[in-house]
Amino acid sequence: MHTGLFHLELADFNGDGRLDVAVPNNAAGGFTAGGRQPVAAANNGISVVLNSGGTAPPGACTITGTSGNDRLVGTAGRDVICGNAGNDVIVGGGGDDVLVGGPGQDQLRGQNGNDQVYGGPDRDVVIGGTGNDKLVGGLGPDRCDGGTGTDTAEGCERITGLP
Repeated sequence: MHTGLFHLELADFNGDGRLDVAVPNNAAGGFTAGGRQPVAAANNGISVVLNSGGTAPPGACTITGTSGNDRLVGTAGRDVICGNAGNDVIVGGGGDDVLVGGPGQDQLRGQNGNDQVYGGPDRDVVIGGTGNDKLVGGLGPDRCDGGTGTDTAEGCERITGLP
C-alpha cells in the first residue's frame, strides 16, 4: 500500500456520464492506478478510495511525446517511451522497453524484448510482440494482444495472443 499525497484526475474520460479516476505518474507520463467510481456531488468535497492492483511504469521517460499526435520509435536498447496527450503511435524497438500511453487513442507496440506496455485513459491498442510481455490496458475499453511468448494482461476489454 502506498501512503502520502497523490494527485488525482477526476473526469468523465469516456463520455458515459460516470466519473473516472486516474492517478498520473509524473515521472513516467502515464497513470499508476485507476478505477471507475460512482461519485455523487457533495458540498464537502469528494472522497475516493482506489482499490486497484494497478502498477506504476518503472523508470523516467527516455523519449517523450508532445500534446499532439506523435509517432515515437525506440532504439535497439532499453527505452522508456511516454506518449503524453494526442493519438500516438509508440513502437518499442529491440530492447526490454516500457511504453506508456497518455490521453488519446494510442497504439503501443512493444516489438522485440520483454516489454511492459501501459495504455492510457482512452481506447488504446496495446501489443506486446515477441518476448514475455506485461500488458496493462488502462481506463478505456482497450484491446490487448500479447503476440508470442508468455505474456500477462490486466485492464483489457479484449485480449488476444495470450496462452
